[in-house]
Parts: sequence; structure tokens; C-alpha cells
Amino acid sequence: MKKFTCPYCYGEHTIKTCDIKCTYNVPGSNATCYKGVPKDSKNCIADKYKESCVNKCTHARKEIYCPVHGNEIPRDCTLTDGAPIALIGAKASGKSNYIAVLIRELEKKMVYPFGCTLNTAANEETVTTYRDVYESPLLRHEVVDTTDKQVAVPPLIYPLSFTKTKKNVILTFYDTAGENLDNPDRMDVMNQYIPNSKGIILLLDPLQVPSIRAQLAGKMKLPAQNSDTVQILNRVVTIIRNIKNMKPGQKIDIPIALPTPKRMPLTEMPISERVAFASITTSIFCLSS
Repeated sequence: MKKFTCPYCYGEHTIKTCDIKCTYNVPGSNATCYKGVPKDSKNCIADKYKESCVNKCTHARKEIYCPVHGNEIPRDCTLTDGAPIALIGAKASGKSNYIAVLIRELEKKMVYPFGCTLNTAANEETVTTYRDVYESPLLRHEVVDTTDKQVAVPPLIYPLSFTKTKKNVILTFYDTAGENLDNPDRMDVMNQYIPNSKGIILLLDPLQVPSIRAQLAGKMKLPAQNSDTVQILNRVVTIIRNIKNMKPGQKIDIPIALPTPKRMPLTEMPISERVAFASITTSIFCLSS
């Protein structure tokens, strides 16, 4: 029986270990299944029928649920390899707006150059989360910081299909607040997806760099000092090395990008400082190569 990784709990499951609900419904009929498969009070299919119902039944949509968190798992996740991406940034780093723009760019600009399609409607929770948490605030020109939320933001799950190679992959974006990397209540999930990520995007806020703050002091209103990017990066490294039982000196093979969403404040700096900052961020970005 094929195993797959759940994008919510990051545990390894099979169809039998998940809750499977059937949506079969015929107006005017009391039947709950076309073939009379038994279900419990929550409309979940009995274990011995799960696999055949999911793979063979064509009379109703089957909903697959994470046995740990209860979120609905897109069917594509049970059939295709995943590519989890961890997006990490300190409070007020511009992470939420960056995510909103990133998904729009992937959807609109990857189709022709790469011959692929991004399914943005494969998971209803993803549709709702992206619209309410990321896209709507961006279109209203609001600055939203998901690190202020007391509840975890669900991952954004997008099946990606390449037409020529027939290659399919699941892109899963995890919105991770840098401040939560030392929060015991959040570490159970982060300990799973961060070490197993196919890539990490760590947003670098120039207004949190001490030397830049010193240059801009008195020239513009600076935000409050938040978590230091170096500390956040060190926490990420520690999580990965501990979970993977890595030896001292052993290199981490997960590529990392450090984009800078906030560009405008840099125009207030002397040109020499701007060039120096650009050189630093470029060298960090290319470190994996």
C-alpha cells in the first residue's frame, strides 16, 4: 500500500490510516453509498473498504483527512511527491506580502516559460487562507503580519504539473514566524517540515540590520527592533542538525534564499552602503552553489 507524507502533521500515512469521508448523496434517497459500504456516525468509511472506495469508486467525491490534525488532505498529496518550502521571517519583515506576491507570480509567470500549470484550487483551505490572509490585505494595500496570530496559519498546498515531462509535484509553503522557532508549542510541527524542506526562504529585513539602522536613524521612522536574522538562521540550522543527527562540520544540503522584500528604505543610504549591502545579500543567496 502506497505511503505518503501528510502536509499538515508531516507524518507518514496510508489511505487506511486516514479518515475517509464519502460525499455520496442522492436527493430523495436514504442511501449513503452507491454500493452500500458501511459508514460510522461521522460518515467515515470502514477501514477495510477505504482503499477500494478511494481508488475505484466513481460515484462520489472522497475526502481524505489527516488523522492527527483533522485537515482535509488534497488527493494529489497521496499520489505525488511533495516539495515543502519553509518561508521564514521575523515580525514585520514583509513575509505575508511576499507570500501573496510569490503565489501570484508563480501562477501567472511559470506557465509559458516552464510549460507547467499551478493548481490553485486543489484544496479549499488553501484557497480560503490565501485569499483572506494574504491576497485581500495586499490588494487593500494593508500590511499584515501573520506572526501576530495566536493560531497556526495552515500551509498553502499547490499541485504543480509539467506538461512535457509529465512530472507532477506538490508545492507546500509553510509560513513560519522567526519568533516561533523557540516556541515549544509550535516546535512539534516545525521539527518535521523544516529539516525535510526542499528549500528555505529566509526573508532579510534591512531595517533590522544594526549598521543600516544606524545609517537611517533620524532620516526615517524605523520599526521596532525584532528578532535578529542571524539568530533566526542559527535556530533553523540547530533544528536541522539536531533532527538529522548531523556530525560537526557536515554540510546542510537544503538550498536557502535570502530575499529582501523592503527595497525603498535603502535609497536613503549612502551609495557605498547600498552597494555593500547588495554585495552581502547576493553572496549569501548564492552560497548553496
